[in-house]
Amino acid sequence: MLASRIEELNREIDRLKVLEEKISTYVDSYGDIEEITDIKKGELFFYLISSYSAQKKAPLAQTFISNIFEGKEIPPSENRGDFVYNDSYVELKCSFRNQAQMLNLRQIRPWQPVDYYFCFYIDDKEIENSQFYVLTKEEMLKEVELCGSATHGTSKANENN
Repeated sequence: MLASRIEELNREIDRLKVLEEKISTYVDSYGDIEEITDIKKGELFFYLISSYSAQKKAPLAQTFISNIFEGKEIPPSENRGDFVYNDSYVELKCSFRNQAQMLNLRQIRPWQPVDYYFCFYIDDKEIENSQFYVLTKEEMLKEVELCGSATHGTSKANENN
């Protein structure tokens, strides 16, 4: 038991050394950055936020992804998704490494007038296992019909979900 834990810690130390080298190379290439969401390399960005809670990761990931797509973020009060990309309204759904190691979407709001859903599964331990899907509104409605269920709210609120 102890030997396997030591082996695990040694792998993490090796990973941190590689990360330190990547950060140094990144700074040499792009200069210092002011905000973590200004990083352009997904592997580096997601590794740096990997220890954050899902509640803290989600808004950072939204800004990072919007920046990568050169989208314009929109306020939640507009009820039109998360950002505009190529004149289309996009709702971003992002789930992070989990026990099942699969995409887990929540809080789909089918009444919102969005054009696309960008769905990400981010495996911040092994970034190459990450996945990205683009669904039209019609495709997402089909998925909700096949797999969905209400996740939050009162019974009355869920009647509208």
